[in-house]
Amino acid sequence: DLMSLFQHRECIAITWDDAQRVYGVKVRVDKRQTLRVLKAVVGADPEKAFSENLKNVHSGLNPNENHLLLLGGDVPSSVCVEMFIPRMPLADVHHAIAFELPRHVPTDINEMTWGFRLIINEEDEEDESKPYRARVLAVNSKEWNQLVGDLTSSAIKIDAFIHPFMAVDPDLLGEGVQLS
Repeated sequence: DLMSLFQHRECIAITWDDAQRVYGVKVRVDKRQTLRVLKAVVGADPEKAFSENLKNVHSGLNPNENHLLLLGGDVPSSVCVEMFIPRMPLADVHHAIAFELPRHVPTDINEMTWGFRLIINEEDEEDESKPYRARVLAVNSKEWNQLVGDLTSSAIKIDAFIHPFMAVDPDLLGEGVQLS
């Protein structure tokens, strides 16, 4: 649960758009469960490399070792799918998704790097008849390797890469989020 990550510390989130303009925020959830935006920074200098804009946005947010750093943004070749798979031991889920994924991805799965997130609602957790809901992100491997190279050359410590599609929690659908 992504919101639980915010309960004990501040978080920095950095994203980018299709033109590789970089945006960052530093947030904190206070005692009233209000998400407070502490600072926001934009790095959109077209004269600088993507990795340099990442680094500048990160440093502009005044990070420290207590901040959780989440990154995720536009990846042109990404394919995001949501699928339902039967309940099974968690150790077998990866293989089940690997079996089903070629039907959902328009290119050769062997040229893709992919990962998944299981979304299990609390009320469904005990009900063995309900299938798992899996969100899958697949990216062209060459493009993924280029992105990892850019992230590495930015020299910032990243706790997690989360594509925006993977981060949205359906349990929050229809719930208000208070920003201050």
